[in-house]
Amino acid sequence: MKKRIKPFKFEKILKPKDEFETTAEFEQRKLDYQLEMEEAKIKYQNEANKKIEKINQELNQKKDKLFCYWFNLGETQKLELQYNADKEYFNTLIVISDISIKFNFPVPREQAKDFKKETKFINLDFGIKKNNIFIVEAFATFGSIFQDKFQTKLNIDFSFEKSKKELEKITGKTWKELQKITKLNLRHKGLKKLPISIGGLKNLSSLDLWSNELERLPKWIERLTNLSSLDINGNKNLDFDETKTTFG
Repeated sequence: MKKRIKPFKFEKILKPKDEFETTAEFEQRKLDYQLEMEEAKIKYQNEANKKIEKINQELNQKKDKLFCYWFNLGETQKLELQYNADKEYFNTLIVISDISIKFNFPVPREQAKDFKKETKFINLDFGIKKNNIFIVEAFATFGSIFQDKFQTKLNIDFSFEKSKKELEKITGKTWKELQKITKLNLRHKGLKKLPISIGGLKNLSSLDLWSNELERLPKWIERLTNLSSLDINGNKNLDFDETKTTFG
């Protein structure tokens, strides 16, 4: 449920001037009303700011938790840098646990050699999430006296990483173990759609999807070039005409 802050509303109403009330009395009552409303606004704003601060803290905690989940912070970061002198950036590969991230990291050519020599890891700062896309800032500093900072922003799609976790949970195997297998048995798993991470199992030659709840097979399954055996029997909702087209 989304948390919302109600807009300011002053319950009291300024009644019109009474026939038995002098103009001076009404003006004083009007002034008192305005002062009371201003005090109520200030009180509301202070309370709203506290609520906003609390909500932001909770959101940041959730972001940090999710970021740690994806990037396994605390794990050793493996960093590979290959410089492109023409375009003045490093072809960068970061590997943390089973997650690999490739991107271009801009560094001026006159500083590139020192950067590669001194940089042992690149910091990744969690940013905004839009659907499955995370905006992450990558930055690195080097130099002992005058530190130079270089940075770039990444748009990272975590849908595949999320699917890897899902497949690990379904099979009880780690991603490293899954990448080595040639046969995958997913019978009676109640699957309505296939985890897209299956498309990353390049060694897969046999896939058993018997008796699930699949409605269609995804296009990416064609990327499994070593797949020679596919059992899709028992999927009552599966559109076999569409399946034929997929493999046509």
